[in-house]
Amino acid sequence: MFLVVVLLIDSFLWGIWFGGLWSYRLAFASRLTDDYIQVSASYALPLFVSSISFLVALKRPGFFRLHRIALFKLSAALSRVLYMATAIVVLTNVLSSLKLLYATTALFSIASLFGNVAAIAWTDYIADNIPDDWKPRYIALDSLLGTLGALAGSIIAGYIFAFETGVRSYGRLFLLVSAIFLLDMPLIIMLKDIHKNVVQIDDVGIRGSRPSPLFYIAIVVLYLALNLPTALTAPYIIYRLGGDELWITAINISNFVASILMPIAFSEVLRRVDPLSLAGISIAVAAISTAIFPQLKTVELQIVRAFAAGAGGIGIWMSIISHMISDVDPGNRIQHSSTVYLIQNIVPAIATSIGGLLADVLKSPEVVFYMSATAIASIPAITRYRRRSGD
Repeated sequence: MFLVVVLLIDSFLWGIWFGGLWSYRLAFASRLTDDYIQVSASYALPLFVSSISFLVALKRPGFFRLHRIALFKLSAALSRVLYMATAIVVLTNVLSSLKLLYATTALFSIASLFGNVAAIAWTDYIADNIPDDWKPRYIALDSLLGTLGALAGSIIAGYIFAFETGVRSYGRLFLLVSAIFLLDMPLIIMLKDIHKNVVQIDDVGIRGSRPSPLFYIAIVVLYLALNLPTALTAPYIIYRLGGDELWITAINISNFVASILMPIAFSEVLRRVDPLSLAGISIAVAAISTAIFPQLKTVELQIVRAFAAGAGGIGIWMSIISHMISDVDPGNRIQHSSTVYLIQNIVPAIATSIGGLLADVLKSPEVVFYMSATAIASIPAITRYRRRSGD
């Protein structure tokens, strides 16, 4: 099937971009400043700004559903061109450190805004255009190829940083992976909406349950806890553990290897059980592996920890995305997926800002890492949520 092949190619190229650019934003910011608050803000602002797309989708779900293929193509193209422009700004290195940080943060924010519009359209598009019996397999392949791409992006980064870790090295890395991410746009433009009988939002009855506020609250707790120390990892490695970009690359690669190995096993689980049943164990693994970060003083131990974190993270992602494309009625999918994506976007932005502030005020970033263990509190509400057929 042409569309499956194109989407899987795009997953791989997205992975290269993620592993070579998005995963290094914090390390890049840490090379420009050692202030936890500045680093956290540079990470959080793109998440705040790009959340506007989810708010619009919640207000206008019918528009997104009717124009999903056009929105996917246009938004994907705009976001990737903007990432290329950001890379050029970094490569030229004509701005002072903080001005460069502010400029790249602004460009990342706009690019991410368009990228999230594409994500909303993509979710609804694949839910209707990929056969039900293929969906678990597609999710597994999407996760696998995305992670293989991320691993390739990290290897590219490791090769570049093996020679130099200056700002222009980041510019070369960002430019290369952004150019790669643009390669399949001609194929994406060729995609068509196979199921043109688009269901109007207001005319759809609810086969599945309406997610309760408790479900969304649990998702908020999950992403708030897991992301509190996100912006602290790169500066902690560099300034507390005495590591460098090669440490970060090794940790990223370990995380990605776990994400490569687990999807096939998880896809078999998803064929047999409710998607959210997988979430409980994944959340526990991710929470514990994040909380113990400061206690592991060597790169070898951090590599082992990152593998566990990768397994937990991919389990959370696969269970939630499978739930959204398999368990949710088409008439509610845009609103439900936009709400979940909004939480996944804006809550980490808030969490990283809080985490950076706490680390700076307490002078003890370790406390922030320990707080991530509270993600376990979200497990009961998430795993108890089930689709109620016939509602």
